[in-house]
Amino acid sequence: MAERKHVLFVGVLPPPLHGQSRINEVLVAALRQRADLRVLDTSPRRLERTSLYYVHKIARVLWCLAALAATARPRMRCYLSVSSRLGLWLDLCFVLIARVRGCRLVLHHHTYNYIDERSRAMSILAAAAGANATHIFACGVMRDQFGSLYRNAHQTLICSLAMFGDLASEPRRRSVDRKRAFKIGMLSNLTAEKGLRDVLAVIAEAGRRRLPVSGVLAGPVPAKADRDAIGEAQGQGDGRLSYRGPLYGAAKDAFFDEIDAFLLPTRSESYGLVIIEALSRGVPVIASARGCIGSYLTAPAGHAIPPSAAFAETALASIVAWISEPDAYGRASEAALRLGRELRLRSEKDFSGLVSRIIEDEDASVREAGPTRQRRRLAGTAVHDLAARITQVVHARLPHISVKRVAGTFAAEVYSQAIALAVPLLQLPILLLGWGEKIYGEWLVFSAITLYLTTVDFGYTYSAKN
Repeated sequence: MAERKHVLFVGVLPPPLHGQSRINEVLVAALRQRADLRVLDTSPRRLERTSLYYVHKIARVLWCLAALAATARPRMRCYLSVSSRLGLWLDLCFVLIARVRGCRLVLHHHTYNYIDERSRAMSILAAAAGANATHIFACGVMRDQFGSLYRNAHQTLICSLAMFGDLASEPRRRSVDRKRAFKIGMLSNLTAEKGLRDVLAVIAEAGRRRLPVSGVLAGPVPAKADRDAIGEAQGQGDGRLSYRGPLYGAAKDAFFDEIDAFLLPTRSESYGLVIIEALSRGVPVIASARGCIGSYLTAPAGHAIPPSAAFAETALASIVAWISEPDAYGRASEAALRLGRELRLRSEKDFSGLVSRIIEDEDASVREAGPTRQRRRLAGTAVHDLAARITQVVHARLPHISVKRVAGTFAAEVYSQAIALAVPLLQLPILLLGWGEKIYGEWLVFSAITLYLTTVDFGYTYSAKN
């Protein structure tokens, strides 16, 4: 029986449930079947960005960093689900520890934030990961755009994300019902970044034109400004807009059964899992041509609107065309079903390749990569030989000094200082997270009393010295 490979997984898992955590959840389940997996979950367990969110996030990341340093071994596979914005600096810590411990890195990119605009954090992270790291992208467009900004992504793999969406229980061809309003829907984390304001603009413009169009919104609304915008739109829309909150399972299926078209004017998606879920249920889609969306969302299954175009006006024109031509809408629904199936089959093949790449042997990956990778490997060997030669010279010139002993002593001192620094930094978030404010406050009081008694000691130390 072949030896099972050891894999370290670093990334966010549900809750909260969103595209990245859903993908990670499926990948963890697949890796458990083929490898000995250690999961380091960095999820803060909440979506709203309050002060408690950041306390939880930092506490979990620090714990995961310590676990990675203690668990990682040379040649072990380390998969990192890459974050965005400030999270990249935290990811950089994981990359550095994994490199120092000799792990093989696999970096899975989920967001376009650092592709739309070059990020200093990603530049440093990509350089720190090294030329031997494998970078995973959702499509070729994403890979090429990343490569034009960051020069270190030499080993890449494409993994379409369509298979990670929820399957439809009963996919069916849709038709226009002229007895009711044409219903558009959006299901996502309802934020301005996901395009909430554009969907509200479509519904408002339909109301001004007196078109038979209504809207349904579903999903969490983390920001108060966005909740206020939804409430204001409901107050002015004479019943055209309804909000359902977060939906899962059967309630999610009912949402897709209710709507006639799905809208996602996103500014941040790299792939758009929820688009695949709509297509697989025969619901035509109108979305922004962001990230990989423009590479797979094609007419007649839907419309990918360029980011430079006015989304509300363009989307409403497509909706009016579907209302006035029911046959065209029926063909769009059939094309959506077909496209959803094709994308999912392609994604399942890509996913199998991703799992294999994570757990494959390093020597096999070098052979498959061809001459370029082998030359890099030889260069790495040359560096190793040079380091060995320098060590030999040091031993010859200074035989009485043990380089290994000096290095070990130095490493132990660095480790001691790092622990001394980490303990007070970790103490506050971890104890608050585990005990709560009341018990932590009581602990602080008793700790202060014991510290005071230890410091004062009623003169016993002074008397003993004399």
